[in-house]
Amino acid sequence: MPARVLAFVMSGGGARGALEAGALRALLEAGIRPDMLVGTSIGAMNAACLALNGLDGTGLAGLETAWRDAAAADLLPANYLWQTLRALV
Repeated sequence: MPARVLAFVMSGGGARGALEAGALRALLEAGIRPDMLVGTSIGAMNAACLALNGLDGTGLAGLETAWRDAAAADLLPANYLWQTLRALV
């Protein structure tokens, strides 16, 4: 029987990447560790960040810091309609 492989699959969607960081923290704290990371769009950026910095507390802390910095800079507002209105005014 082939060995079971566990993958964390992360989706795209801009600010959803911050949600993924929280979900990853919960999974790691529960002792669930993947064999591979895959993603698309912002999920691929999260996966690449963790691949470079480690899928552990330190790497995840770096990812969370990046998301906090992005939120503070208002890079990915949750309400894209508001962003559009701000651009028009």
